[in-house]
Amino acid sequence: MVYLDFDHSGQTKLNFIEFLFNDEKDENFLYARNHDISLPRDKAVSYRNDIPYLIPEIMRLYKLTDTEREGYQLDYDLAMEQMSTERK
Repeated sequence: MVYLDFDHSGQTKLNFIEFLFNDEKDENFLYARNHDISLPRDKAVSYRNDIPYLIPEIMRLYKLTDTEREGYQLDYDLAMEQMSTERK
């Protein structure tokens, strides 16, 4: 596994694209930090204008477990406000 990181402190607007390289087995998404957490790939990935993206629940999981990064708590809180009870 390759881990890449960058310093995004002070970022105030969306001026970059973040790529997450995830693990997969038998067409299941595997959470990189704990492979016991998985989801069928067709449920873990949504599309908008033919562009694939991880569903907000998975992004929330990444942000929930990395609370030291600036802005992650705000991202988490905003996502929670937008999600239905079922998706939470």
